[in-house]
Amino acid sequence: MKYYLKAIKYFQNILIFLTVLIILIILPPLFAFSSNSLPEWLKPLLFDISHWSVLFVMVIRPLADLLPRKNPLRPLVILRKSFGILSASVVVMFLMVNIITGDNYLLNYLNYDFWFSEDYKFLARIGDITALILLITSNNFSKKVLGKWWKRIQKLAYVYFYSGMFYIWLSFGNETALFGIVVVTILVILAWAKKRFFKKD
Repeated sequence: MKYYLKAIKYFQNILIFLTVLIILIILPPLFAFSSNSLPEWLKPLLFDISHWSVLFVMVIRPLADLLPRKNPLRPLVILRKSFGILSASVVVMFLMVNIITGDNYLLNYLNYDFWFSEDYKFLARIGDITALILLITSNNFSKKVLGKWWKRIQKLAYVYFYSGMFYIWLSFGNETALFGIVVVTILVILAWAKKRFFKKD
């Protein structure tokens, strides 16, 4: 178990490093200034990675709470941080691209039509904002500065998850997103019920 935990932590550090390097440093200028040279499948792939990553983040915590203490899946909770950063980084990266390529793009968030001109678009905007907040606060410095508020802010992960998944399902008819919504909701309710009604004295 000792080496298993070390391997998980090592993988997490590698994943965070590659996420920051590739998604937040290398890709933004490429999408902003050389998007025509990039393969068409790259953007959908990145969003798929983001969606599957946040699904993992939301599933593993309640699942771990439901499993026995010595189950090998429980330590995977450690990876919530790295996969959460990966998911949010993709959203923030495309937000950065829009800021670079658009005139006063951030001011659009003050515009009613920017939020509600298309069906369910407001869900995507909520996802953008929560992804940015979660990404900025996903570090030890923010944890120390924010204190008890840090955990409360991190609970925005639920808003991020549900807004994104509902947007994908309602806008594109993606049944995988609906499946994710159902699974996470059931697991969260079961984990809450176990803690509330079956906790040990």
